[in-house]
Amino acid sequence: MGVSPINSSILSKASVARGFGGFGNRGMEPQTSGQNDHRFERRRASVNENQRLLRLAPVLNLSEEQIAEIEAIQEDQKEQTEAIQEAMKVAQESLRELSQSETYNEEEATALATSIGGLVSQHVALNSRSRFDTSQVLTVEQKAQLEEIRNAFRSRHESPAENTEAEIL
Repeated sequence: MGVSPINSSILSKASVARGFGGFGNRGMEPQTSGQNDHRFERRRASVNENQRLLRLAPVLNLSEEQIAEIEAIQEDQKEQTEAIQEAMKVAQESLRELSQSETYNEEEATALATSIGGLVSQHVALNSRSRFDTSQVLTVEQKAQLEEIRNAFRSRHESPAENTEAEIL
């Protein structure tokens, strides 16, 4: 599957957005060694979606007002995400302590697990809302151009197995 000339042009302009749409290095900071490295990576991915969009500002011709709105959405999401993550950290630590205690309290474990599940649900909903709010800032043309960029990156990062499977279907 080749990249059309239009996509190639957009890709060269959008090289600063390396990893847009969940590919490449995903804009992640280097990981530190530790037990929760995988959780750190997942948390950072949602915030970085708006950061990657802001890196595409010149390509998408975002106005100063659009940039300011996206930054406000990003800051609001960051604050809410930090609160959710802190609550999740406390609940996970309590659950860890419970599993290492002398006696096990099934009701307390279930309550903590339910709490963690609720926090995960809140985080997913927050990410979804942030993506929606951000998309509302873009014009129809900008949305189309962004989708074209995403598709170009996806096609460049498909594995040979995915290409073969797509051709079979």
